[in-house]
Amino acid sequence: MDFNTAIYEIKNRINIVDFINQYVSLKKAGSSFSGLCPFHNEKTPSFKVFENRQTYHCFGCNESGDIFSFIMKIEHMSFYESVMFLAEREGINIDKSFSSTNNEDSIRKDLYVLYRDVANLYYKTLFSEDGKVGIKYFEERKLSLEVIKKFGLGYSPTNNKLIYNYLKSKDYSKDVLDKSSLFYINENNIYDKFNGRVIFPIVNIQNKVIAFGGRRLDNGENKYINSSQTLIYNKSRNVFALNIAKNSKFDFFILCEGYMDVITMHQAGFDNAIASLGTALTDEQAKLISRYKKKIIFSYDSDTAGINAIKRGIPILDKYDFNIKIINLSPAKDPDEFIKNFGKEKFLERIKNSKDSILFLVSLLKKDYNIDDPKEYEYYIKEIIKLVNNLPNDLVKLNYIKLIAEQENLDFNNLISSIKNNTKNNYEKFDIEKKDKEIKRDAYSKIENIILSILIDNPNVIKNIKNILDIEDFNFEYSKTLYNLLGEKTKDELIEEFRNNTDDNSKEILNILFTELDFTNIDIIETLESKIYSLKLKKLTDTLNQYKNSNNHTIEEIMDLNNKIINLKKNKIKIQ
Repeated sequence: MDFNTAIYEIKNRINIVDFINQYVSLKKAGSSFSGLCPFHNEKTPSFKVFENRQTYHCFGCNESGDIFSFIMKIEHMSFYESVMFLAEREGINIDKSFSSTNNEDSIRKDLYVLYRDVANLYYKTLFSEDGKVGIKYFEERKLSLEVIKKFGLGYSPTNNKLIYNYLKSKDYSKDVLDKSSLFYINENNIYDKFNGRVIFPIVNIQNKVIAFGGRRLDNGENKYINSSQTLIYNKSRNVFALNIAKNSKFDFFILCEGYMDVITMHQAGFDNAIASLGTALTDEQAKLISRYKKKIIFSYDSDTAGINAIKRGIPILDKYDFNIKIINLSPAKDPDEFIKNFGKEKFLERIKNSKDSILFLVSLLKKDYNIDDPKEYEYYIKEIIKLVNNLPNDLVKLNYIKLIAEQENLDFNNLISSIKNNTKNNYEKFDIEKKDKEIKRDAYSKIENIILSILIDNPNVIKNIKNILDIEDFNFEYSKTLYNLLGEKTKDELIEEFRNNTDDNSKEILNILFTELDFTNIDIIETLESKIYSLKLKKLTDTLNQYKNSNNHTIEEIMDLNNKIINLKKNKIKIQ
């Protein structure tokens, strides 16, 4: 079928709730579904999926759209890629004569095919006469034929032009070859970047080859090289072996530093091993990993560089509420060496005894300070306090203080006292401000949101409300803005107007517009009358209390407000 028909067919076949539920744990909430937003870090669900409209919206970060925009955002795809991905998933064949009008999309499509072809050629070369040196290297690293096939390992021959000529013979355009980032091209020569290296294909979570890592086998410079960024590859957005590990029966990931560590772990039965693609774990990688499992064990090298990488990685993973532990590999320098020297069972023991991330960081602090020196001891305690204060709540803090005191042989009561002395004033101020804000918001927002939601879904009532409910009866600016527009624009027009705005007022308005309350068994008019009465009474009463507590208002003003309250109570709100 043609491309546009395929788009229509995909929307008809795929229920957006079922699809998004593969990425986000959704729960029924009225007529919609809610869950934690996959596009920003949050602890309270603000992500809504609307089955009747086949759309989603996050009231925290303002992301919204349909199934195509969701897959584009979460998998970093273009629109063309999202359609092709979903079509393949549903077994929909799109006419091959279709040509993307976007040149970048067309090149991206060709690059996926090109990288698959190159990966196959590297793999075949490994088992050819040219690849004997590569096979020898993998044998020395004690890799089985099974795991070599599993990861599609290969070898790039020393013949510089072999790969390029092979791709030219398959009619790839010069533009695609140039953008593949596989070659050094100048006026006189073409060089395969990976020539003379064993190859580690990098595969995305859709099981498509998108890049390569290569290890030199002689003693030349640049022992390890990796693919540069292309239209299909960004190292900060991908994780090595996640396409396999995401399906592991283990309920945790083992995070390693290098390809060989991961491959050795998989060969030993730990198919949950993954690695970041670069020297440091990125925020985008942590977010990607968090979609599949929320427990992670660091298995980095035991040298100073590895320890520092763990220290940098812990706060990044903390943003996404991971349960983080660190495995002790000593006396081995890395997991590859540990597995080969001590075996799978010993590694399992180390996993069971892996150290909690906070306790690990505290143990490192002891190495940085001479705790026999009173001044350095003070700094040591302050660093512990910083770690503890980053924890989410008082109960978790208390539990960690107990564990830290036990691990570091510190006096529990003294540690508690130090933490209280350093944080008491800040906490008290924060709690008071938060409490006042929540009380004010809860008192008005629930009433105002119900009134506005009813009016949005029942526009025929609006004209009878305008002479009863004044714009100044509302407490919040977003409520006033929305109320002022009711009757002038439809619900869809209002959503379109505020969807792309990122200010707080627009987010609150969208929150109301996307809220779908169930009034099936409720009298709309009676509910409106009751809520308008409550809103007016609360506004008048709060204003009266402000007047009484202030020296800026006359007795007459106070009496006038008091009379308005009496009249409101006597004369019920009635919608004609």
